[in-house]
Amino acid sequence: MQPMSILDLAVQVFLKSPFLVTVIVLVVIVSSIVPLFKGRIKGYAGEQFVRFWLSLFLSKKKYQIIHNVTIPSRDITTQIDHLILSEFGVFVIETKNKSGLIYGGEHDKNWTQKIGRRTHKIQNPIHQNYGHIKALSYQLKVAEKNFHSLVVFVGDAKLRKVPDNVGNLGQAIATIKLQKKSILSQKELEQILHRLLEIRLPPTWKTNREHVRNVKKKYADKD
Repeated sequence: MQPMSILDLAVQVFLKSPFLVTVIVLVVIVSSIVPLFKGRIKGYAGEQFVRFWLSLFLSKKKYQIIHNVTIPSRDITTQIDHLILSEFGVFVIETKNKSGLIYGGEHDKNWTQKIGRRTHKIQNPIHQNYGHIKALSYQLKVAEKNFHSLVVFVGDAKLRKVPDNVGNLGQAIATIKLQKKSILSQKELEQILHRLLEIRLPPTWKTNREHVRNVKKKYADKD
């Protein structure tokens, strides 16, 4: 009997069990694609985690939460993970889904991430979030003093010697609830929301893709 070629064998397997073959093909495709988008997938998962718990623990009567906000900023765009509008101010949350030991100061250009014996430099998230606040302040015509910057790390990162406004989600929610001084009127909040909805770019994959492209171009121009 003439030996069956690999192609013939594959056809026979498919005819006998098309569902199994389809599953295997999908697994192979996903396995090859996921590493290319691992950072984005991890970041997205972290944002969804924060979104769920914010909605669970913050009263809708006191706080209005808006997620994934992309606005124009000079000749590029700025993307804010979570915005919380309240009479106690506007909370701007930057989410990071990281592993390992992370430390850095408020004014450091970069922070350090250690995973085992490997050491990496990461962008100072406080500086990153301040850029968001500057853009929001300019676009919404709201003084910077009315914004609160919070950086939330999810995942298994261990934070050491970081500023007070950096921590885990539980710490961030506690910080938000500790703000008791009313600094924005209901009318001002309505104006902020109205203006935000006017300038906000559609929360779509196309907007995200354009934002990523703008960020890459920005840092490429600096090199």
